[in-house]
Amino acid sequence: MVLAAVLFLAGLAIFIIPLLMTAEGWLTISYSAGPPDWWAVMDFLGLILLPLGVYLFNYGRQIRLAAKVSNTEAAPSSVGSIVYLRSFADAAAAGLPGADRGGLLYAFATATEEEQLMRVLSEAGPTIALGRPGESLPELGARRVYVEDAVWQSTITEWLKAARLTVLRVGGSAGLLWELEMVRGLLAPDRLVLLIPRDELSRLSDYASRVLGETVRLTEPRRKTRYAVAWSRITAYGRYSRYEGLAALVSFGPSWEPRATPLRIPFVCFNILRPDEPMFREAFKPVFERLGIYLAGPRFSWLSLGIVVAAIGLLMAPMVVLFLRWYAG
Repeated sequence: MVLAAVLFLAGLAIFIIPLLMTAEGWLTISYSAGPPDWWAVMDFLGLILLPLGVYLFNYGRQIRLAAKVSNTEAAPSSVGSIVYLRSFADAAAAGLPGADRGGLLYAFATATEEEQLMRVLSEAGPTIALGRPGESLPELGARRVYVEDAVWQSTITEWLKAARLTVLRVGGSAGLLWELEMVRGLLAPDRLVLLIPRDELSRLSDYASRVLGETVRLTEPRRKTRYAVAWSRITAYGRYSRYEGLAALVSFGPSWEPRATPLRIPFVCFNILRPDEPMFREAFKPVFERLGIYLAGPRFSWLSLGIVVAAIGLLMAPMVVLFLRWYAG
């Protein structure tokens, strides 16, 4: 626990220091009477410490979580829980912090995709997921339960029978495909949700067909307007990002008719600290309503607005001052 606390504080410090260094550098350049202070310019290199800060911050939280899990005698009950199924191969992508995803406004986010998803789902009940065999530290998000390889399928079967809701992040692993084929016989249609990553969107119909046991054709969610596309390029997934993100949610009607809903980050309700949470709240609200559970929708974040305005002011004001100096000189 001491190591976790040290890493947590170190990560927090390394996360904040580059921001202060950058602010000091801009102010030195802006208000210096002479030529730009190149030492101040070098302060901008402090921004490279941001990813290190995020990494240490989350690593400390993982150690703390591992200690908490190891000190818990009994695994959480699956009765009334939210079961989260995903491929172990995709867990690393879902576990990336916002700073690793690309996109300008993701730079301040330390929460992972799974953490933000579980923050929403936990309003319906405790969240559980199978832990990766042999992992030293659990991913941040759902409560991990570790079982022997010989009993993982029977464990999942028991979980599905007792779960309040099952959320399955689709992928191509053999275990996940087995789970897709099992869920219809164990769940009511309103207790299953599929999450479709962007790189799996072309196989949307294939995944729905596996659940239903028959061939169905689903139309991919409608593309965004050009203004929404421009916004998503700024806020979400950069061109060179190794994180594809989630593109759609598939829910099922009373007779197992599949319905695909696009996952979009609400423009007005963007949360700079937890960018995906408003998107999950908006998408899961109808799912919760069908289960008779209230879920608060996405809210406008004054804190996010303040951070964005401060960041824009910090970047633009010195540029204007330098331009005016150059123009006047």
